[in-house]
Amino acid sequence: MPAPKNKHPAFRRFPWLPTELRLEIWKHALPILTDKATLYPWVEKTEWKWTRERFNRMYPTFYWPSSPGSNQIAMPLLYVSHESRSVALDWLNKHRPLRKRFRHKGTYFLTRPFIPVIDTLYLANAWFDPASPDRYPWLEHQPGIMNVAVSESVIMADQALLCHFVKYFSGIRSISIVVGDGPAPYTSDLPRKDKMTERWEIDGPRETILKWEDRRGEVMAWNPNGMISATLHTLVILTYPHLSRVVAKSWYPRTITIDAVRAVRR
Repeated sequence: MPAPKNKHPAFRRFPWLPTELRLEIWKHALPILTDKATLYPWVEKTEWKWTRERFNRMYPTFYWPSSPGSNQIAMPLLYVSHESRSVALDWLNKHRPLRKRFRHKGTYFLTRPFIPVIDTLYLANAWFDPASPDRYPWLEHQPGIMNVAVSESVIMADQALLCHFVKYFSGIRSISIVVGDGPAPYTSDLPRKDKMTERWEIDGPRETILKWEDRRGEVMAWNPNGMISATLHTLVILTYPHLSRVVAKSWYPRTITIDAVRAVRR
């Protein structure tokens, strides 16, 4: 009778491998997290806090990645060995998550704060509900937000929203149209420590539709083999004259791109 197979086989010769090879193996076991690609959904009833920046502005606190107990960033490398822990800590320092205690004593789940200059604020379809309060005045006081994303269905329904974004986001540099699935609407009455959103990231290359550099606009040709449909491309192109006027009226030269992206849930 053959001996039963071990459900969790161990590679006992791993410590014998060269140090450089072991470090590379540890790095491949780290979570996938793409720089400057994380989408932060708008969270209703967010808590406001003072920043420590020069002008000490008020900013909402966005929480990430997901609800406790599921889809949080797992980091088992912190508890394997001193070598794996050093690799994990280097990764944590690079991707700036915050460590917070999670259910089991001595373990952590990881969150990552929203940084408006780098990260992308995703405005879900519920944000544009006519029955919801007007949020555009809030945008006027958020000059730090430079990257915004919306779903394809929102732009298909009302292309004038692109003009509103360029007008109200004074520091905006990128408007991404998410083709296909994206983060779902999210509202939370949970306490601060439990207020999380799922982690979605922009996946793959961007397809630029319009762009302005120092007030000079350019229309990109439609790629029939790309992710953008002919209908979406045409509707966005129709906003080009009005968008150019909005950009031209800015008191400083602006650089803006409107592109299409795909998002995946990590």
